[in-house]
Amino acid sequence: MRTRASQEELNEIKNAMNTEKRARIFKRYQALYLFLSGKTCKEIASIVGITANTVCNLHKIYQKEGLEGIPDKPISGRPPRLTSEQRVALKEVIINKVPSHKLDGYRKVPCAPAFR
Repeated sequence: MRTRASQEELNEIKNAMNTEKRARIFKRYQALYLFLSGKTCKEIASIVGITANTVCNLHKIYQKEGLEGIPDKPISGRPPRLTSEQRVALKEVIINKVPSHKLDGYRKVPCAPAFR
């Protein structure tokens, strides 16, 4: 088994693995570590539980971006429907608005005629 990286690089990846709390990212570091240690993509895929194609992609990302490229990139997500001014106004209404009628407990319960 021929290593594909220096001992310093392997130690850096090992340190990243040891400090990582997210399992998904840990697996990526682990796969990269095993690949650079000389294992094949197929071997790593069966050990780590990811596809061989993912292992090869992780190595390509590592070559381009280094360890910073391994964790997930931020995803913007769906844009909010309310503007920031609308969110502020809604928050004020929720915090400060008092209901105009009293409720019996949590919900208004109609009383039967016999109990009035």
